[in-house]
Formats: sequence, structure tokens, C-alpha cells
Amino acid sequence: MGLLSGDLPAHSLYFDPDKGGDSLQNIAKVVTGHGDKIEQAKPR
Repeated sequence: MGLLSGDLPAHSLYFDPDKGGDSLQNIAKVVTGHGDKIEQAKPR
């Protein structure tokens, strides 16, 4: 169990288009200089 076996989610999910939610788009906005257009995540 853990990161080595892949059954423990990690911060790398931020880069997964299916599981990362708004994170991937927000990271792209920051990297491209558009951090002022970040959308806050909806409460879960």
C-alpha cells in the first residue's frame, strides 16, 4: 500500500485531466501568466 504500489493518491493527480478537476487548467493559467483568471474549486 502506498505511493510505490499506486493505491495511494498523490499530488500528481493534479495533472490528470480526468481526476485533477480544475487544477490542471489553473496550473496552466499560472504558468502562462494568467494567474488572475484562476477559478476557485467548488466545495466537495
